[in-house]
Amino acid sequence: MSRSASDDDQRLIQAVFGVVFFGVPHDGMKIESLIPMVGDGPNRFLIESLSHVNSQILTVQRRDFENALGEKGYSEVFCFYETLKSPTAKQVRMLDNHLSVQNTNFRQDKQGVWSMSGPLELFVTKSSATHARSWESGPEHICAIARTHSELVRFRINDPQYNVVRQKLQGLTRRALPSQRPRRDPTVKCM
Repeated sequence: MSRSASDDDQRLIQAVFGVVFFGVPHDGMKIESLIPMVGDGPNRFLIESLSHVNSQILTVQRRDFENALGEKGYSEVFCFYETLKSPTAKQVRMLDNHLSVQNTNFRQDKQGVWSMSGPLELFVTKSSATHARSWESGPEHICAIARTHSELVRFRINDPQYNVVRQKLQGLTRRALPSQRPRRDPTVKCM
């Protein structure tokens, strides 16, 4: 959007103050347990593009992202990252023909059922999840959440982790107020 020639896109990108990421693998993630599950199917390229090893797509995005939202002070990026290990994908042979695979944690193929029940692993490291812009490396832009990768944005009633996220988002919202920041373009109205 930042490179678009469209006036609407340019107005929209200039109106953006904050971007919040939850466990986004800016610098890749562990995909080894996911490759056998997708096989040579249509999602193989997508999974491989998220690898922490030599992903050309992530390299290009990382290079371009730092400048996409403007210079320091015009916008902020906030990154939350997981601290708990997640179960990896594991194939289980079907022993019971009545085994239900309706659950979203399962995928069935000819060899059996895939489930996220394998050895525990940290899918997205702190350094990958917080690799946004060089000047946003402190606690005002980075926060740990005691969750696995798949639970990172799932909160319950009276969840103390939700209160942490809410406080960080409220701080970002206060800093986004026009009186608190410089304007890139005086003709752009706040949304």
